[in-house]
Amino acid sequence: MYVQNRIAPPVGARIVDVAGWAAEADRAEDRLVWLATLLLIGVSAGYGAIAVANPLLMAAAGRITDLRLIRLAGAPYRPGGHYATIPRGLPSASWGEPSHGDGRAV
Repeated sequence: MYVQNRIAPPVGARIVDVAGWAAEADRAEDRLVWLATLLLIGVSAGYGAIAVANPLLMAAAGRITDLRLIRLAGAPYRPGGHYATIPRGLPSASWGEPSHGDGRAV
């Protein structure tokens, strides 16, 4: 609607030209796109972290009996812990599949 004489806007309203309104709409859309991008990256990173951690935790859980045997044989905690996690965890992290501990896939 076109108004012949400029009127004062009501309380809480303002007069905006077309270019200003388009710029505001663009900024609002850019914020929403940025938020959606951050959410997508966050969900992807979270899922990726779970996908990497799950095989490592499963491999470590499978070695509990070996670790218990090493401790009963008299090995201190640190070498026993390294034995249980390094041979099984690194191939799982690098190839994404369980291994026998010597690099051969199951």
